Amino acid sequence: MTNKRVRVWECVAGLLMAGCGSLDPQVDELEQPQLAVGGLEAKDNGGLEIATDAQGHVRSRRVRTIVPVTGAGLGEMPKPPGRPIANLGLPKDKVRPKLRARIDRMGKGEIVELSVAVEEANRFSPLPSLDESLPRDAPANVAKLAERQAAFEAMAAPRREALRRVSDRIRKSGGEVLGEHVLGSTVTARLPAALVDTLSAASDIKEIASSEAEPPPADGSSANDTIQARAKVGADPFVSAGYNGNSGWIGLLDTGVRSSHVMLTVPSPISLESDCYRGGSTCRDGSQPGYSTTDTYGHGTSSAAIISGTVNLGGNWRGVTAQQNIDSWKISQDSGGTDSPSVQRAYNQVVLWSEWAIVATIQVDETPSGGISTGANSLFDMGVAVFASNGNFSSSTTRAPANATKVLGIGGYDLVSGTNYAGSGGTPDGRHKPDLRTPTGVETASAKTVSGAACDSCQFVYGGTSCAAPMAAGTASLLRSYFLNNGLAHGPGHIYAGMIAFGNESPNDTNGSGRTKLAGPSCSRYSIGQVTLTNGQIAYVPVTVGAGESNLKAAIWWPTSNGSHTDIDLRAENPSGGIMAFSQGIPSVFERVQVDGALQTGTWQIRIKGFNIPFGSQTVYYVVYNKSC
Repeated sequence: MTNKRVRVWECVAGLLMAGCGSLDPQVDELEQPQLAVGGLEAKDNGGLEIATDAQGHVRSRRVRTIVPVTGAGLGEMPKPPGRPIANLGLPKDKVRPKLRARIDRMGKGEIVELSVAVEEANRFSPLPSLDESLPRDAPANVAKLAERQAAFEAMAAPRREALRRVSDRIRKSGGEVLGEHVLGSTVTARLPAALVDTLSAASDIKEIASSEAEPPPADGSSANDTIQARAKVGADPFVSAGYNGNSGWIGLLDTGVRSSHVMLTVPSPISLESDCYRGGSTCRDGSQPGYSTTDTYGHGTSSAAIISGTVNLGGNWRGVTAQQNIDSWKISQDSGGTDSPSVQRAYNQVVLWSEWAIVATIQVDETPSGGISTGANSLFDMGVAVFASNGNFSSSTTRAPANATKVLGIGGYDLVSGTNYAGSGGTPDGRHKPDLRTPTGVETASAKTVSGAACDSCQFVYGGTSCAAPMAAGTASLLRSYFLNNGLAHGPGHIYAGMIAFGNESPNDTNGSGRTKLAGPSCSRYSIGQVTLTNGQIAYVPVTVGAGESNLKAAIWWPTSNGSHTDIDLRAENPSGGIMAFSQGIPSVFERVQVDGALQTGTWQIRIKGFNIPFGSQTVYYVVYNKSC
């Protein structure tokens, strides 16, 4: 089938090149006529435009307003037909293949441990925010934490009731309930394999997967030092300008950390250490047998150092952010295998401890309907960005939670060779995954020597999408620091759109938005916000471009639900009305455009169209950047 994706690179440097398509109004994708908006106005959820000077200081700031389209008489780019995204709904067999194969191999008399994903009874929303300028144990924040707990429990009540009903059925059938996990809407249980199919037949059951542990994503040349990776993602100019990621907290779901490692001390970026595998429902019950927050496997220590390792072994190996605070949530066995119930317990604690993002360096064999991905979507709904390893597999095998609809799945490319590292192939319903790529194969802290002994000063080359996910999260932390300190919107959707804006490709199945590299904070102009569209509506974001300004980049990202898809299009128009770049894919939940070189002076328009919104309305987050001096 022909891929209808039109590459933005065919429209650059102020010229409309061959392949950009006709400028005449024509039919849209699948030969449907252009949709009229009939005078309806797009809802503007607010936005702000700022510009900084050559030193990165704000030189102008103004509230930016949306200009809604009030009629249909605008030229449309032809949208060649391509594969529509599949609305798969629930899989025919709700039992995951790995569990099915185990039952077939061992027999139906075996007792199996399961993660049972239950239909969500309601949707979550953000909790009261903490003051990130204060410690979490400051009186004002202690009070806010109590408010968050109360608000969470109120929202959790309908889901707890739905989970209780499933738990009752499991117990009545002779099974043992091990836990109920609200955010992922999941019941973990132990029961005879013969009862699995009966349980899966219930209409409120979305998926049943094995709780068997999953391994984390795998893996003295100066070419692979962290400083080289920092250059690839554009980190150091932000740190030098003071946007060093020192606001709020990131949760790291990994194998724990060796917090005594010299790259995680003086000052320590580790704010909190917890063991969700042995630490009970709070992950912090130190009285439980075997409780330990220490990384004995040798994975989480490296992830933490990539995000925020200190300069104690030299500046070449400093982490991406320098100062981002990290909460470590150990979600693995000592052997390194991811424990799904531990992930669910960590999700709950992430929300209660007010983390703005998590890094999930895990690759669980569940679909987007499973509890791991469902829980990650709930985290986004509550204001938490999720950066997940896309998995170290061949195409068409994106793992959970990277396959979720409200998560950035992170792929990698080798820091030295530049070649892509696996981790591509999209999702079962056809969405692009990974969403972006960042470096892997980076030399950083190691919790162990080559022989396996504990070590506080060792280093090694950290590979796979395990390295790429914390690299992306660290980069996002710097971007968030810039947005936050300049009064710009900095919610998860805005951060996602910003990361995608600084990719280098038109959205595709292999690389998503490509390799993310931030433009430096100096000489920057940003317009950031969100709009709410209904079917066929168009909104314009006006962007003022002065003499000598250049290099426009824009991206949109929008949250959808599994099994439901909306199609939003994006294009950039110059002050003369010329269409300079456009991106109008079907499968993705993001679009990006860029116009390289000098920009025409005047007011540019970033056009966002709700091409196909089957039901209700769709919130769309946008970030627009150009070099302003």
